[in-house]
Amino acid sequence: MQNRSWNFLVLFIAAILWFGLSQSGCKRVSEGVPPKIAAAIDSVRQIYCPDRRLSVFDIHVEVRGKNVTLTGEVDQPAAISALSKATKAADRDFKVELNLKLLPDAELHGKTVGIILSSVANLRSKPAYSAELSSQLLLGTEIKVLKHKDGWFYVQGEDGYLGWLNGVFFQWGDRQLQKRWHEKPRYVFTNLSGKIYEKPSTRSMVVSDLVGGAVVQKIGASRNWLKVQLPDQRQGYVQKQFLRSLEKWETQPMPDGRKIVRTALRFHGLPYLWGGTSPKAVDCSGFTQTVFKWNGIRLLRDASQQFRQGVAIDPGRDFENLRPGDLVFFGPKKNKIVHVGIYMGDMQYIHSSGRVKINSFDRQAKNFSEYRYKTFVGARRILENKS
Repeated sequence: MQNRSWNFLVLFIAAILWFGLSQSGCKRVSEGVPPKIAAAIDSVRQIYCPDRRLSVFDIHVEVRGKNVTLTGEVDQPAAISALSKATKAADRDFKVELNLKLLPDAELHGKTVGIILSSVANLRSKPAYSAELSSQLLLGTEIKVLKHKDGWFYVQGEDGYLGWLNGVFFQWGDRQLQKRWHEKPRYVFTNLSGKIYEKPSTRSMVVSDLVGGAVVQKIGASRNWLKVQLPDQRQGYVQKQFLRSLEKWETQPMPDGRKIVRTALRFHGLPYLWGGTSPKAVDCSGFTQTVFKWNGIRLLRDASQQFRQGVAIDPGRDFENLRPGDLVFFGPKKNKIVHVGIYMGDMQYIHSSGRVKINSFDRQAKNFSEYRYKTFVGARRILENKS
């Protein structure tokens, strides 16, 4: 019985590993492939797809005798050229043929632009509503459309993150769609939540809900209201006090750490959601990404990606070298980052874990977290010489 259980466990783990590799955006190639050619493919992958969450490099290799055929998808023309050169030179005993598809897919006929229509649109790991929620996109966000399948579209967000999005959540078109979206002044919604009303009155019909960070077009004004338009040309009114020019929002001065902390505290108590990046619910890195974005600073999507940004800081024995606004990272080991928060000062940090809350590195504090203390692996400074 023990041997059967062990054999089942081994097969189960092997299946999980195979499944994980088969779903990767940047696949490693080895089994059944001539070693030199496999090494050549992997060397090109490391250049053009070091992070599968941000690039497409999905290569399949078929070997028949001395003939090797490469099929699959990439999102950079240079990757095809590099693959051709590297694989054909790797092993002269084999004839290599490439049959790769370059994304965006030619079948899109130039319709590679999308603009989000919902207050929050869910990005999935696969083209299915039951698939893992990997990230979220907000109203008015522009996306790059790479390919489509049965009503689902493989897209890339402004932060480079890749995923599947159902077509009902965005306006799809070519560069003319983007041009029209840019023709009129665009404004950012700066409150945590709100609504677009049919008329300049909170008693009128709701056109759409809003979350902080949503972008709309301004097409008019009425006293304390702005008349706005959505990417699908729906129109309505938003209270003027909650809107700010997108141009000014994106070019605001570098904030100091205290401003970052003030923004973070606006999210205090918000529920945790795996893949969440909106003021409705956030995961740990979605929280930090959103807080910094609201201050004009772009962070990558995941905690492990954010760990590569900014400058590494030696925290000191009692965290005395950290400043408000620094990012603090956690994980079982330094090369396995699984969590991130924002340092507030006085050994406290704010992060999304169950909900957005404040914990402390101080063992004497009531909000001290033994688990987070033991799994702290480092800090990064994003802000430029500001505290």
